[in-house]
Amino acid sequence: IDIEFFNSVFEDYTCNDTVYDSIYVGRLDEGKGVLDLLEVWRTIVSRLTNAKIAIVGNGKLRNKAEVFVMDNKLANNVKFLGYIDDIDLILTIRRSRLFVTLSTTEGWGLAVAEALACGLPVVAYAIPTLCETFGDCSTVKFAEVGAKEQVIEIIIDHLTNSDHRKEDIVKVSEDFAARLDWKIVAGKEYEAIWKSVQ
Repeated sequence: IDIEFFNSVFEDYTCNDTVYDSIYVGRLDEGKGVLDLLEVWRTIVSRLTNAKIAIVGNGKLRNKAEVFVMDNKLANNVKFLGYIDDIDLILTIRRSRLFVTLSTTEGWGLAVAEALACGLPVVAYAIPTLCETFGDCSTVKFAEVGAKEQVIEIIIDHLTNSDHRKEDIVKVSEDFAARLDWKIVAGKEYEAIWKSVQ
């Protein structure tokens, strides 16, 4: 990720107001867990009636997801934003309290890194690629794959108990994301390649 770009957006735009309790960013396709996430959110709303989530992205399951939202009377709690440009994406993430992904297929976890760069805590299924990349970050909470009740409890705990820790959460998330800046990652890759050819 490009931390310099994130920081420039934070400097140029005011984004202190919270709009969403949670956010998902990614394709709305099989393996990305968006339908699981909506089932989870239905339970969240049964306990926290005003809880709102933003769904950013498009895909084959968007229509099915929208039907689920309408059938379950969640239109006031789930906002489909489709594709949004980079600046709007960063601002929307920053205006959320929590990033949630229930994906079971990730190449690296770019959306998780972007959420951390915006200072958000993350809830995710414990798939190998995410555990390997983000397992050392204390603001990333993992649930076993398919353990929706575990996800629900983590989300509820965060939404009801984290306001007094907000500054600490933002700092830990941003500090971890800084380690994933493309310049640092590229430098490490270059160093590894250089060592292997010597």
